[in-house]
Amino acid sequence: MMAAARGGGPGSSRPAAAADHSVLVVVGALRSPGLLEHILRQVETGVRCWQVDLDVSVLDQQLKLFVSRHSALLSEDTPGQRSLQHRGEVLDTQVLVNPTKDFLCSEVQKQLCNWAQHKLLVLVGQRVETSGDLVLERGCFSFQDFIHICSDQEVRNLLSSADLDLKTCLTLSCPDSGLWKDPDLQSYNLQDFISLR
Repeated sequence: MMAAARGGGPGSSRPAAAADHSVLVVVGALRSPGLLEHILRQVETGVRCWQVDLDVSVLDQQLKLFVSRHSALLSEDTPGQRSLQHRGEVLDTQVLVNPTKDFLCSEVQKQLCNWAQHKLLVLVGQRVETSGDLVLERGCFSFQDFIHICSDQEVRNLLSSADLDLKTCLTLSCPDSGLWKDPDLQSYNLQDFISLR
């Protein structure tokens, strides 16, 4: 699966057109009126916390390209589920709105396995108060779901790669509540690859 998502198997080289930066924004179920403004602030905070080597003006330009040129896919099976995407030379951007848990897990794994070395995952929306789980149309996305994705052997191989051309770093912008608050990444051997913001 990783080889297909990354564009090749062992010994393959990085595609010339692959972006070095990748953003995946996940917006959970929109069940409360007036939640949109709060979500937009969360997204802005998530993007601003990303410490990458992109000049602010370049990042701003890339995000404007996303707004003006993204493609949109609507789910026939899940009402309200949308995937908005734009692939640029510098930045690949995807926004999932109201995804199912399976689709969300699949897209997070794809992001972790894509060619971009600098990745940002922003999780926004309503939360389960005690656990901090992201509320979805059907079910929730939990910290344990995230760890399960990171524990996949293909993902672990990529995260632990000694090859500097494949070395990846994920910044995770998530709620400061429940299991997402101060997780012990060392116990999962993820502290060198994941930065929580």
